[in-house]
Formats: sequence, structure tokens, C-alpha cells
Amino acid sequence: MKCHACGNTRIDAAMGRCPLCGFPLMHMVGDGADPEGMLRKLSGEYREQKLSEITLGFLTYSHEMRAGRLVRSGVRERAFSVRACDLPVGEIVWEDGDFARIDEGEAITVTLVIGEGEAGRQVELSMEAPDTEGFWHVGLLAEPGFAVRVAVGDSKACCRSEAVPLLLKEQEGQEG
Repeated sequence: MKCHACGNTRIDAAMGRCPLCGFPLMHMVGDGADPEGMLRKLSGEYREQKLSEITLGFLTYSHEMRAGRLVRSGVRERAFSVRACDLPVGEIVWEDGDFARIDEGEAITVTLVIGEGEAGRQVELSMEAPDTEGFWHVGLLAEPGFAVRVAVGDSKACCRSEAVPLLLKEQEGQEG
């Protein structure tokens, strides 16, 4: 079986709900008007509601020169804050700020913040610096289901992180 809301395929019919997102498993019978359309509508509304509860952002760091070395001097949370439901699937939404560029091919780490306060979690994502001109931007790319990727670069060239599941906390809470 496959969950209509998140696409999870690791579902047993006896479960009653998707173990990842909690969407109820539904079976349609009879000659009703377009059962697949009804499932798409219900799962879309459920997905929208779940994603509206999730905020996403980044940690940004300031650096300064000390004894001829560039060292981290501070952290600023929430350089970018957006609700997951406001991200169109398959389209990068770029943060407005400019970030200093690192040479192409260098390893970079971006810290994604999912949720807020005590309920939030931070995910460090490593990727290779893109080949761009000028300043970088950081963006988010919603994936089908309940996942997101981080993009670094600009609209002409960027690198993308691996997909990050947004409902990991909920999934962990249902295990065990």
C-alpha cells in the first residue's frame, strides 16, 4: 500500500494510519463520484494542515579575522523563516540575504532548523560549494511527500542537499 498524503510505501493494511504522517488509510467502495479525486482532495488538505504546523529556517554564522585566521564569532538563528506549506513543490524559494561565497568545490555545511524552540531540531547538511558569480543565496526546495532540500547558490547555479524528512520527530514518537 501507499500513503496518499506522503507517498510512504512501508504500510501494512492492518495499521489503519500511515506510520510516517498519520494519514488514515482509506478504501473506497461503490459507484461514488470519482473516489481517486476524493482521496487526492482529502490527502491534499491533510498535507496542507500538517505542513502549516512546520516552520523552517537556517542558522547563520558571522566570522572575523583573529591572528590571521577566519574564525566563527557568532550565531544568528532564523535568518529565513517560512512555513513548510508555503513552499511550492519542485520550486526553490530563495532567502533574500546575500552570503559570502566560498570557492567552488569546497565543502560547506548549512544548518537547517525545523520547528521552533524546544520542539525544533537542527539538521546539519553538507554539500559542495557551487560555481557561482557574486554572492550566494540559501533556499528551500519542497519535495513530494513531507521532505525538503536546501539549495545554496543562485538562480543560475546551485547545489542541493539530500532530502530531509520533515516529520522525523513524529515518526520517532510512534516507534517503540
